[in-house]
Formats: sequence, structure tokens, C-alpha cells
Amino acid sequence: MRFWIKIVILIVTLDFLIVFSIYKWYEGWIWETPYYNSHQRVELVSDDQAVHRLTSQQYYAFVRLTKYAIKQQLHNYNFQGLHGYTIEIWKTRQPHVYYINYVCGTVFFNQRFSTVMDVRINSVTLKGQPHFKIVKFVSHLPQ
Repeated sequence: MRFWIKIVILIVTLDFLIVFSIYKWYEGWIWETPYYNSHQRVELVSDDQAVHRLTSQQYYAFVRLTKYAIKQQLHNYNFQGLHGYTIEIWKTRQPHVYYINYVCGTVFFNQRFSTVMDVRINSVTLKGQPHFKIVKFVSHLPQ
């Protein structure tokens, strides 16, 4: 009887370890920075959403990173009254560098403002606070 109890405990422990390792792998995969070390140019998200190669976590991490970069460059820019319309994201030919075109605007006056930037992301994961360096930045947001 003791032999079977040891076998059952061993099987339950192994099952727990397998499930835990699969969960950790999945958690890392959904936050992974896409094509991070690649030298190829890849469209990740198109402005009309016809191309969408990101998980929802990656997508919202890029939107958060974009707004954070705008606030950093335009000295704590306030997005009050502005609505995000489209975002276009490309992985450039340089490793770790992403091209982002973010369009936001006012709802009532139908004005749209574009911000274009090249961002070098310094982390394989997009989880948490973004660590990046802005390579190029052009914004048409009102000051």
C-alpha cells in the first residue's frame, strides 16, 4: 500500500510541475517582444487592423509605450479630450527597433493628429514598465 501512495504522490507532483512550466512558458510568450532580434521588416499591426500579428497583451503594451513616449518627448502631454484612432506598428530591419505611427484626435471637431516614431526597445518582454530609447520622433499634436 505504501508503494502506491508514493507513486500517486510522485504523479501528482509531476503533473503540478508540468502545468506550472507550461503556464510560465505561455506567460512569457504572450508578453514577448515580437521579432526582437530579427533583421527583417515585418508589419505587426496595420492602421486599418487588416494585419494584426500581436497578442492583446503585446498590442496594449505598444499603445502604452507610445503614450509614454509622447509624454516623455512633449513634457507630460495631457491626452484629455483626445481619442486614439489608429496605430500602425512595424518591426524595422534594425534589431530591437520598431516604427510606430499613432493617430489620435478630438471626437467633436473631427481633428486628427499623427505621431510617428522609431523606438528601440531594450527588453525581450513588454511586461511592466517599458524600457526604450526614442530614435526618431515627429508629432503633430497641439502643444
